[in-house]
Amino acid sequence: ELHGGMDEVLGTRLENHPENHCIGCGPANPAGLQLAFHLHEPSGEVRARLTAKREHEGWPGSMHSAVLYLALCETANWTVYGHLDRVGVAEETSQLEMTQRVVTGQEILLVGRLVDHDETTARAEMEAQVDGHVVARLQRTFTLPTRGEFLARFGKDEVPVGLEGTLPP
Repeated sequence: ELHGGMDEVLGTRLENHPENHCIGCGPANPAGLQLAFHLHEPSGEVRARLTAKREHEGWPGSMHSAVLYLALCETANWTVYGHLDRVGVAEETSQLEMTQRVVTGQEILLVGRLVDHDETTARAEMEAQVDGHVVARLQRTFTLPTRGEFLARFGKDEVPVGLEGTLPP
């Protein structure tokens, strides 16, 4: 099932495979961000929280922009999955538009919105918010592959563990 526990601010938690080792969302990756995504039903947004840790630092006292970029790219991936119950393959990602630096220790609300999709493509817009203010934005466009297209593109013989059921025949 797609949905798990409930959080008032974030919404219904989207399930993730416990053996997922993704640097962005993998619960099995102790060095990763371990983002947990939720579908916020009233707004239709996909959301997650991230605290800027010392390990994420770039400039002294500030989160490295590449870590924020990674978090927003991961938010885009989960936005497609949260709305369409399937995996998208990123085709184009905008540059990171930052309005201010994130200070180490601040909590970030990651927000994704699915803005357009059809049978073969999807587009999502993401933002990072600190204390209700947008500090960064990103856009990402996806191809929505079939199982065969996915396997051919990634040179695989089988769908990876945790992605079963996310690719149509």
